[in-house]
Amino acid sequence: MVLLVSSLFLVFGTWPLYGAAGAVPQFVIWSVLFVLACRSFMTKPTRVLVLGVLSLVVYAGFVLAWR
Repeated sequence: MVLLVSSLFLVFGTWPLYGAAGAVPQFVIWSVLFVLACRSFMTKPTRVLVLGVLSLVVYAGFVLAWR
């Protein structure tokens, strides 16, 4: 869960660079990943770790693709 929360700060920290066109799609993707993580927190905790890493990969991919 820490990775997911950290990636949210990264998404909103890049708002001045990319504006709403960059931050809103990332927030939607993050929201889906967060809901999936909350649903599987008790039953499959390793999935939460995978989703956190995936959120950071999506963020990094978005930043690289935007440039």
